[in-house]
Amino acid sequence: MTFTRAWLLVTLPGILLAFVLLVWTARSLVRTTRGSLLLSLPVAAEQPVEFRESGTMTLGVEGPITSSSFSGLAFTLLDDASGRAVPLERSLLQVRSASMSRAQIELYRLTLPASGRYTLRITGLPASASSSDRIVFGRPFIGALVAHVLALIGLGGLLVGSLVLTGLVVAKGPAQRANL
Repeated sequence: MTFTRAWLLVTLPGILLAFVLLVWTARSLVRTTRGSLLLSLPVAAEQPVEFRESGTMTLGVEGPITSSSFSGLAFTLLDDASGRAVPLERSLLQVRSASMSRAQIELYRLTLPASGRYTLRITGLPASASSSDRIVFGRPFIGALVAHVLALIGLGGLLVGSLVLTGLVVAKGPAQRANL
């Protein structure tokens, strides 16, 4: 068996595996991002919000990529049972996701003490707020996002490196292959 043939028997399955894992990881990232969404509400100065679960979540905004409707907004989330405000902490790492026409930005992190009915108040709403603008509550997913991005970079590097090395080995003449 020649060196080229042995090299191809090793690298071609590796290239195929890297490609399949790259596609699977990209699809998993999309599922993770979409699966983190708990609630999507229209933008309104005050509205009731019914949470089916408690725990740590994020509060963010979603709208057209070119929208500036969200600058200067202040949010208050009140527990209807106790009347107390739920503490909102500014997100240190504001996770942003975007498609071709829409963007979503995480603004705050919060911990709901219990499921149930709450009231969301927003001050500073501009008159130009679009009906397509949304307030979104979701589960934090920054850890999963970082893991997916690192996996995509690693698998992409493995795929490209394997393709380049295989191409170089196949392109070299038989006499040069013996020196490898």
